[in-house]
Amino acid sequence: MKTDATNTSNSLRLQQLLDGQVAMGILRDHVFSSWKTLGQPSDLRVERYWPGRDETFSIEWSFCLDQGQRFSLYGHALPEGVSPQFCKPANDKPTINGQVLWGVSVYVSDWHLTVHSPDCDAVLDQLDVCLNDAPLLARNIHAANNTNGNEQFSPQATCQLMGYRAGRRAALHCSLVQKDGETENLFCKMYRDDRGYKLIRRHGKISDQLHMMTHGLVRVPDPIRYDAQLRMAQFGWTSGQKISLDNPNFAAQLELVAKALATFHNIELDDLKTFTHENEWHVVKRWTTLMNTIAPQHHSLLDSLSTMLHEASTHIDDDALATLHRDYYPAQLLMDGERITILDLDTVARGHRCVDIGNFLAHLLLEIIANKSSAADTWPTHCQSFIRAYMDQGGTCRQHALTYYLGSSLIRIGMVHSLRHNGGRIAAQLWDTAKHLLSDPHSMLTINDNDLDSRHGKTAKYTREMK
Repeated sequence: MKTDATNTSNSLRLQQLLDGQVAMGILRDHVFSSWKTLGQPSDLRVERYWPGRDETFSIEWSFCLDQGQRFSLYGHALPEGVSPQFCKPANDKPTINGQVLWGVSVYVSDWHLTVHSPDCDAVLDQLDVCLNDAPLLARNIHAANNTNGNEQFSPQATCQLMGYRAGRRAALHCSLVQKDGETENLFCKMYRDDRGYKLIRRHGKISDQLHMMTHGLVRVPDPIRYDAQLRMAQFGWTSGQKISLDNPNFAAQLELVAKALATFHNIELDDLKTFTHENEWHVVKRWTTLMNTIAPQHHSLLDSLSTMLHEASTHIDDDALATLHRDYYPAQLLMDGERITILDLDTVARGHRCVDIGNFLAHLLLEIIANKSSAADTWPTHCQSFIRAYMDQGGTCRQHALTYYLGSSLIRIGMVHSLRHNGGRIAAQLWDTAKHLLSDPHSMLTINDNDLDSRHGKTAKYTREMK
């Protein structure tokens, strides 16, 4: 397929970058043409896309190479006149190490497009050191953490990329084999600026309060240190299992997760920004604007949903403010018996409790749709159980606020998934649920305000409720 984007509109250009055949042609013509040892890509999928900074548009493509493994590359569509940036020269030889493709940094001028691998991120340039120079990373961590006066010893290290948001942040699992043969596992997060330092401090405050409130039943990863040179926050490794719909104890897990959220909302922090229903609206509008560019076929439906959502926003106030996680969903939680570890505190803010409740319930529906054939019979029941357990722990949840924040999350998550691999079915069901919810909130989820008020203010200790 011809892959010359000259004279095409910006909207059409972005749409074509999300077309598997076009994207495959770009990679083969401009990225893989001289990589005889790596083979040719096949089975290309769009894994993620998001509005980037400075009017850019970012995409994660995954594909298979001849070895059968699936790898990812990241594309950034730049506005005309903006120069590309890389932290490595474009003539570095690409290589494969484990599950990661390294050494890719290409600018496709006809498409105003940069394509790169994680180690060539121009903003997260320290990621190159961590992925390609594990001994240096090991020496760095050992020197900072050494308390035994054994500066000459440098442990062996392996570093695995766990999560990556191009140009923003990365998460790594670092394993250090010590002199005595013991292995120390660290969870590390790196950023484009010093927010890792702020995150370490926040973890410390939250960890202390959760320990006092729950005696360790609800926790966050232990903060270890901040490495200013690598702009890296280091945490102790936390083990546990993800919440699973197939777990025979899922109902009990869901209750614990709801009570953990109610407890988290009672944490007191004095340095948080306020997140309002207007902020939520702006997030949805930013994504809607992007969708009108890259998927105009959904414009009519999304315009209708946006109108309904805006109407719902007129019925709520930003009352009952709490400490929000703002990204609370099943993948952010680890279960270890009756203990729960809450991950990823990057987006903690002050705001309405229903921000987290709505986000969790929307992601729960996402999980059900992705793993089951139908969600109609099980999701409302799970929602009611979650809300009941949350209020039993003293949390508050108002009907109008839940309708707005749950509807917003359903719309937003649908947009995030609509053009991903096999994401069309998921988006359609999420948007259909949002439409029914915003049309008649009581048809799905009913909260009795009198019952809520009788529950509010309960002071039962978390430990009594959990055990």
